[in-house]
Amino acid sequence: MPAFARLLQRRLGAPAAGPAARVVGAGVWLFALLCQHAGGRVLSYGAAVASVQGPHVPLRRRLAQLAVFTALAAGLGLLLVVADAAGERVVAGLGVRGWPVGVAGGAAAALVLAPLVWAVVGLARTSGNGAWAVTAARRARGRGAGGIWWSVGDLAAAEGDPVSAGRLAHHALRYADAHGVGLVAAARTPELARAYRCRGFTADPDHPPALVRPPRRREQ
Repeated sequence: MPAFARLLQRRLGAPAAGPAARVVGAGVWLFALLCQHAGGRVLSYGAAVASVQGPHVPLRRRLAQLAVFTALAAGLGLLLVVADAAGERVVAGLGVRGWPVGVAGGAAAALVLAPLVWAVVGLARTSGNGAWAVTAARRARGRGAGGIWWSVGDLAAAEGDPVSAGRLAHHALRYADAHGVGLVAAARTPELARAYRCRGFTADPDHPPALVRPPRRREQ
């Protein structure tokens, strides 16, 4: 998962201003990947990874996802408590007059939170309206055409490794066809849009920039 988190930061994350920002960005991706993996929503092959989401998730998967999210959130909270205590100790040790110890702890916690907030905002900006369009298209197709519809996102492969991306797409589409699952996605780049279209996705005129691939049944 850490390797996939770094990959997603490089390929899909907001442009990082430096090494520290890249580390924080990868940490945000790792947080998301761990939660998705606990929910059975991560697909991978070689150096390629993608996430899926649909309306039917087993209860045990939902509980596992909630447990992982709670543990990670508690870890972040503990980090903020440590930063707050460290800031207070530094000010107390320096003996600076007129500087409230509590303010020092808050400032230390803010320094920890600032790059995290930057990474989350950057991730939201790079996603744009694609995520909202995909969710709306998936729900509309489910209500109108019926059947099972899943969304595909965060598709990325290591630079110079098209084989892994092709294999991942092949296995995912084969599974979808075998189970009659329709797919919805949004391409972040023109190259990715062309790759989706080559695999049977077409534009959804009601929810741009969403691309849809209707459910198919493989011939026996």
